[in-house]
Amino acid sequence: MPGRRRRISRTITAAAIAALALSAQATAQDADGAQPPAAAAAALPTVPPVESLVADLGSPNIGKRLIAFELARSGRYPLRQLEEALRRDDLTLEQRRRLVSAARARFESEPRAAMGIQFDMAAPDTRGALIGEARPGFHARDVLRARDRIVKADRIVIDRRDTLRKIIVSHDPGDEVPLVLEREGATLETVVRLGDFQRLSQPMDLDMLRKAWDHRSQTYAAPAGAGAAPIESGLTGAAWAPAEESEEDAELIGQFPAQRGRMLDPASERTGVVAGGEARHGLGSDLRHIRTVDAAVRGGPMLAPMIEPIPANVDLQTLRALRDNYALTHARLQEQLNRPGVRRRSAQVVQTEVERLRRQIMLYDAEIQRRSAQRPAPAPQIAPTPPPR
Repeated sequence: MPGRRRRISRTITAAAIAALALSAQATAQDADGAQPPAAAAAALPTVPPVESLVADLGSPNIGKRLIAFELARSGRYPLRQLEEALRRDDLTLEQRRRLVSAARARFESEPRAAMGIQFDMAAPDTRGALIGEARPGFHARDVLRARDRIVKADRIVIDRRDTLRKIIVSHDPGDEVPLVLEREGATLETVVRLGDFQRLSQPMDLDMLRKAWDHRSQTYAAPAGAGAAPIESGLTGAAWAPAEESEEDAELIGQFPAQRGRMLDPASERTGVVAGGEARHGLGSDLRHIRTVDAAVRGGPMLAPMIEPIPANVDLQTLRALRDNYALTHARLQEQLNRPGVRRRSAQVVQTEVERLRRQIMLYDAEIQRRSAQRPAPAPQIAPTPPPR
């Protein structure tokens, strides 16, 4: 859509997926000794084929999906195997997000590649990457020379040194990278076999690791059709005429639809866009967790998901793991909110989600307490009779 005053207020409807994406880091332990999903995944005696893993990630049973996700993140599947699954075009959004999360964890834990070259840092960083020297123990030592300028790698134009760095780090040790370089006025093509980054005896730059991951995953991290044409609003270009963002605009960001409706002047001409969506299997007939938004929001009454309903047919063990995942996400967002220098708009968005997660945790606490009260008390243990003396 043409740029202008875009009133985009985001109602987060997929919080369960976002919270569950952190389940690999949760340390939930059932009070009666039951294993959380992470422990259940680790306890599996054999590793199922990746096709079975993908199928379980799409299971209608949330407990099965959680265990499959933990198994995917357990390190038992190599990165390339997860990437092969991610190149399928029949994945659901949840399957893809879970596999991407597992693949990134593998990317960050597996050895990363290095070419074994040192740049000429005195040269301007404006075109290509000028080599100062190639280190011993790397294949580049036999192929490259000092003063060579690498202008292409993996058929990608090298505009600056960091572009070459992220391409190299995105690879695995042992990969061969085609290069185009300039040497003494001539343009040459060659191939360099990459070595292990750990041999450089230097720490990995985390920002560079992130850039390398973005570069490597760009072909499969986004769902199919992500580059499709946007859905047209039907508004004319004049309706999106440029306008300066006002203080009122910032006030509206992060507010729930009903709050936005009360803050807007009903007589004002405003174009609003609200992000939303249904639950995994639709809204269904049970709308107790849905709040009807007042008609002051432009477009009339709407349905805005406020708190995710508790999944049906999950056992107490899985319920506690889900609750702890929400608590972990809540704690991290609260920590982010308390950091100095947080922008006002960002703080409003985070504060809204923190409050929603707090209510979500209260809902789970109440359900866990209710189910725990219904569980039969354990049978009394009879102490063994001591042997006669």
